[in-house]
Amino acid sequence: FDIPLQKAIQLNHKGMPPAVYKETKEAKDDTKEQTGEHAIDSRQRSDRKSLAVLDFATPNSSNADLDANFWKIPHQMSGNEENTINNETLLDQFNQLPAATQQLLKTASCLGSLDTSVLNASTERNKKSIPQLLHDVRFSVNGDTLTFIYQEIPINEASRLHVTIGRNLIQNLPQDELSGHYYTVLRQYKLGNDSIRNQCERNSTAKLCLEAAEHAVSQSDFLAASQFLDFGISLLEHDNCWNDEYDLTLALYNDATEVEYSRSNFERVDALVATVLKHARCFRDSIRARASRIYSLSTRYQMTEAVEESLQVLNHLGERFPSNPTRFHIARELVRVWRLLRGKTNEMILRMPPMRDPDKVATMQVLNLLFPGAYRTRPKLWGVIVLRLVRLTLLYGLSPVSAVGFGFYSAILSMITKDINGGYRYSKLALALLDKFHAKEWTPRVYMGVFGHAYSYRRSLRSAYPKLQEAHETGLETGDIEFSCLSAAIKCMYQIFTGDSLVVTEKEAIAYSEIFKANNQEAALRMITPCIQFLQNLLGKNDHPQKLFGDVNKDANIITELLTQAKKFNDEISVGFIYYYQMVLAYVFNDYETAMVKATKMQRITRPPYLHPSMSSPFTFYTLSILAVCENRKGRARRRILSIAKRCVKKLTQFSHFVPENCLAKMFLVQAELAVVMRKGREAKCHYESSISVSTRYTDYMVRAIACERAGRFSSSCGDAVAATHYFREAHTAYKEWGALAKARQLRLEMPELL
Repeated sequence: FDIPLQKAIQLNHKGMPPAVYKETKEAKDDTKEQTGEHAIDSRQRSDRKSLAVLDFATPNSSNADLDANFWKIPHQMSGNEENTINNETLLDQFNQLPAATQQLLKTASCLGSLDTSVLNASTERNKKSIPQLLHDVRFSVNGDTLTFIYQEIPINEASRLHVTIGRNLIQNLPQDELSGHYYTVLRQYKLGNDSIRNQCERNSTAKLCLEAAEHAVSQSDFLAASQFLDFGISLLEHDNCWNDEYDLTLALYNDATEVEYSRSNFERVDALVATVLKHARCFRDSIRARASRIYSLSTRYQMTEAVEESLQVLNHLGERFPSNPTRFHIARELVRVWRLLRGKTNEMILRMPPMRDPDKVATMQVLNLLFPGAYRTRPKLWGVIVLRLVRLTLLYGLSPVSAVGFGFYSAILSMITKDINGGYRYSKLALALLDKFHAKEWTPRVYMGVFGHAYSYRRSLRSAYPKLQEAHETGLETGDIEFSCLSAAIKCMYQIFTGDSLVVTEKEAIAYSEIFKANNQEAALRMITPCIQFLQNLLGKNDHPQKLFGDVNKDANIITELLTQAKKFNDEISVGFIYYYQMVLAYVFNDYETAMVKATKMQRITRPPYLHPSMSSPFTFYTLSILAVCENRKGRARRRILSIAKRCVKKLTQFSHFVPENCLAKMFLVQAELAVVMRKGREAKCHYESSISVSTRYTDYMVRAIACERAGRFSSSCGDAVAATHYFREAHTAYKEWGALAKARQLRLEMPELL
């Protein structure tokens, strides 16, 4: 998280070294001479680069790099190699100045600024004003001269002067203005660190570091927060800090674990957590550090470890969960929640008092941490967790995490109990709770439950895209990187499900994947990597479009490794979607036997809790794939296929009742294929036409293209060459509009006389 340009420019008056201030100012002046807004923007970008190197280390820097960049002393940061000043003359003139003027210039050189308000607060009170003190100066006071003056100050004197400036700023700046000068104050203390001998002063400076870090986090400036916290910890690094200043040390370490997680610096998180666990006086004091470790484990795709760690913490807090939950456990929790909700309206729930019990507050936080790992590896445990969040809210009061609980509770009602109206009601309650607590940091998780699941029962899936994008951006801003990236990955998958343009989807998916890599989001990367390869195969960027490897996955072993690891961690979602992409590729390129094999391996994500309208595409292609080989099956196998197809039609009909756009075209396509298998030709043709019409109306390029091709093959088998030609041409056009150029090329090669 680089520092915003405007904030960096403001630092020119809050501690920027003279040479760089001059360099930056000249660059800004140059931009005024350029014409056009784009020229100014271009120069600002180049300025930003130099400022970022100067004031903030890059997000992937080590702690050594932080000290090397963030805390450089002024003469080390000078960007001017040539000195145009006559040093001897300047030194003579400087030494002839009154002592008060010399001290003022030394202070300005330490600050790197001649800003009057900062200088006034940085110096001892003097009868003369700053303009009066500078009246007798016979040389130009600019970045070069201040740099030269700083170089002439003895090292020990400079160190003491930095500390004195820091003390004066704290003493003289009004309290309401101090937050705007944290950088300046702490930079002075850091540069004069060797001169802070008194441990009491070091402790008070460490407290200031803690305040500055919390302020930086509130501004989404996690890199600055990391630097402040590292400095604060270094001030307390002595043998008895955990005894003498336990609360302050614990607060610094806890904040640091959370900030480093937000920066995806997981090695640093592990080291900080280990220190907290070693010195924490009681279990409760270690909960925040443990929570950060759970976050980092989940993000690094260590789902099993994250779940086990969470369950251990919950056990200490008095909340016990069955080791292997069953449907009975979910049903029992559902009944308990139903009894507590009976007779309560949304308004009554919103008027409930806040949760006060600290153990229950901590329990809600840890339950929230269990979400990603449990959803991917233990779906029944995930259901119990959601219901427990709601039950604790109704028993002990509201908390921001309650919004997450009700968001996913709405999904459970819609998926499991088929109470779609109830699900919609509680999704609105989740959003209302989010507003009530002004809990922006919980937006990605709440939006995942509401717009990623329950929303699709009552609204178009495409209308959820802006909300999922908002969840992604908000998560990056507030530090919930895990759910930010998962929201983006799900958005890309939903774009495939709704038959959006492959070109647009691929462009967005690649951009998201770069963000995932930069933030070390292993779980999200495992979701989007096969997705990108799937898109590129259809776009014709792979010589073997049926195989899920190419530019992204260089060889088939990558997919094998992904599958092996996903199965090892029992990650049903990753396993299911890899097989889904392989199944769709096989089906689209008419390899129906392979499609059927992949379909049987991905069928787990066609059942609750994964089956909902936004996930109707896997269910649809699963049914289409087994129907495509039904002609070659006899007896029980054939009856089973027909039973699954009828169940799919029934489910898609239910999904289409509220929002036809999500599932209606798919329903007609499955009905058409089922009619073909059952030798009902007229009915099949009618359903094909309905599927083509509905998919055209809702711009579902994928279903339209497949429906046209399947209608063409059906018409050809019936001997209707005219209809077959029409459908094949429509299919060829639809595939090109979708972006599936590889499939369009295959059709042209298969029937050149028609296309």
